[in-house]
Formats: sequence, C-alpha cells, structure tokens
Amino acid sequence: MKKLLLTGLAIAGLAASTFAQGYFIFNDSLTVGGIATGTAGNYQSFTGGIEVWEANTAAGAVPANLATILGATPTSGGVQSAYGLLTGDGFKLESTFSPASIVGGTFASPAANSYINMPDAQGTVALAMFVWNGTGSSFSAAGATAVGFTAWTQATGNYLASPTPAAPPDTQSSDAVMVPVPEPSMLALAGLGAAALLIFRRRK
Repeated sequence: MKKLLLTGLAIAGLAASTFAQGYFIFNDSLTVGGIATGTAGNYQSFTGGIEVWEANTAAGAVPANLATILGATPTSGGVQSAYGLLTGDGFKLESTFSPASIVGGTFASPAANSYINMPDAQGTVALAMFVWNGTGSSFSAAGATAVGFTAWTQATGNYLASPTPAAPPDTQSSDAVMVPVPEPSMLALAGLGAAALLIFRRRK
C-alpha cells in the first residue's frame, strides 16, 4: 500500500546540530502491506480514517506489548488495547487522514502520495498505523464499525547529511487487518448475561 520515503528536513533558523525533521510518503502500492478486511490479503474499498504514530525506540523496535497483540488473531478489543498503549510506549501522533478513501486496500486520498512530518524522528523509528471505517474524525471518535492496526520498524534518512542519502526502502511487513467492532447493544446484552449468570451462581 505504501512506499515510505523518509528523509530529514532542516529546521529553519536552528543550528545543524539540532534533530532533523523526518517525513515519509504514502505511495499507492500493496508491495509490502495494505489495509485488509477480516483477514490479511482481503483488500476492499471503503471510506474511513488513518492515524500514523511514531516513537524513537531503541533500534526502532516495535514495543513487545504491541508486537504481542499484532501477532495474535486480530480482534477489535486487541486493536483498542494496542491504541491505549501508544502514549505509555512513547509514541506521538504525527498525522491524521480523515476522511480517507481506501481503494482496494490502498490509501488513495486525500492524496495517494501524502507527506507526514515527524519533527522528532531520529534514525530508525517505530511506526504504528491505526485505521477505522466511517466518518469519525479520529480513531477514538464514536461511529466506527471496523478498526485495524499494524506496526513496524522503519529506517529514516537525514536530509541534512551531505551527500543526501537515498530514501530508505519501506520495511512494513504486515497488513492492517480491519475487524468488526461489536455494537453497543450487543455489549449491553453480554453484560446483562454475565450479571445474570453471576446471580444464578450465587443463589446456588
């Protein structure tokens, strides 16, 4: 779905010793991973939104708690849990695309090649992408009936270097698999069922 083009940008007025500003580009390609529905490789078209998060972890490693969830069978609860871990793991939200058009599992609009600035990106970083369907303005906004995520280690280039290095290749290796979000009514019924079972057991 994406070819990530990453370099550093000089920050105007600051000394060259300050951190470079990294960025990457979404490129319309399924070469390394896309946005799938239900199972990996099942690419559909829909309107939704995308958030991209970045963390300067050691060697750009995806934190173990996120990697564990990513390696398990996708569930909406798992995706929500992963999202709740981001801040504690040092991730910061770099960009939000909403509404976004997903065509055949690829990021097609607002632009097939969209720059995402990462002011604090240093060397190799961890990236996390969260996706939802519907018209919600953010991942946490109500209304999505399906959500998904993926995370990976990505090298970045430094535009301040001389000569300017070639853009590192995209190292994303897994789809963001969209899974259904239970309706509130179903969650309420499940809660009532659990409460009834607890009362029944206590009476026994």
